[in-house]
Amino acid sequence: MAESGDEPDDSRPPFELCGSFDDASPGDQTSRVDEGLPMPLVPRRFRSDGADILWLRSAWLSPPCAVVGVGSADGGVGRSAITAAVGGVLALACPDPVIAIDATGRTWGGLGLRVSTATPRSVWDAVDNADSLIDRQSIERIVQQGPTGLHALAAEEATEGGGGRRAPMLHETYALVERIRPVYSIALLDLPQVEVRGIWSPLAGCEIPVLVSRATRESVQHTLRLLTQLRRVSSALVDQVILTLVAGRPHHPREVRLAEQQATDAVRSVITVPWDPVLARPEPIDVRRLGASARRAVVNLAAEIVTRCASVPGVTGAQGNARMARTSALRLEQTRGLGNVEPRR
Repeated sequence: MAESGDEPDDSRPPFELCGSFDDASPGDQTSRVDEGLPMPLVPRRFRSDGADILWLRSAWLSPPCAVVGVGSADGGVGRSAITAAVGGVLALACPDPVIAIDATGRTWGGLGLRVSTATPRSVWDAVDNADSLIDRQSIERIVQQGPTGLHALAAEEATEGGGGRRAPMLHETYALVERIRPVYSIALLDLPQVEVRGIWSPLAGCEIPVLVSRATRESVQHTLRLLTQLRRVSSALVDQVILTLVAGRPHHPREVRLAEQQATDAVRSVITVPWDPVLARPEPIDVRRLGASARRAVVNLAAEIVTRCASVPGVTGAQGNARMARTSALRLEQTRGLGNVEPRR
């Protein structure tokens, strides 16, 4: 987490900490009190993870939501797991709901397995019924809900005959995001595996870009090569990237340290998530059950994301302008489609 995110903002009023509570149940979130000032409640098992700043800053978040794009240069690096894990932490910390959306275009696995399998609804249902999504109640009839209250729209599963159902195109997903932004404080998009051609398009449509890589030399090198290609199109976007390294196996600290060194030499913001069995299993992720090291890393990633949200006091003018530019790119993509967007110089 960036050091600047640890410093209190002089312009904000003081917060009154309300202590902590044990195991937050689904939907337990921070609350707003007199005169609109937030009073954050930090779950007990997060107290040692340096989560106070995350909860304090999250209390400032409000709709319309910031859009976080979670992409990767390689498949199988844990992108959906990281999306669900950081979304689960943000759902606890944010006063308003947080949503994660599968934007991969896949018809199998992915985000749905890491959040909940309780409903057959999918992102297609939301796209197909976008005109009826007018408030939180109408949206909640479609979304899945994770163990800590994270809302999610899973991928559309392949069905025989189809019945007109399909995986939405990215520009359709972006149009959906614009529709539901007034309800959510943060939206996380689980993006498709990026390629050299068009890598900038999905990330440019998001205000906060996150790239996930395995914590190995080969995977980091591949990610850095893609960032080099992306820098030719938009160096400002690359400077905003949060690179998240995920350890794919336990008991390989030297491998992880070398990968981390590679990444920190080239990218401003690097978060390393150690191996954890909760992240490794293809089932819904409850961040409260993560080991201490992995939980702390996910909290740091969430704090890095929140620190970059434009509605949080302390975001610089340059950062705010970058957010607005990428929001404009999102709206452009939804109206013209990905294939017609010209690179920004």
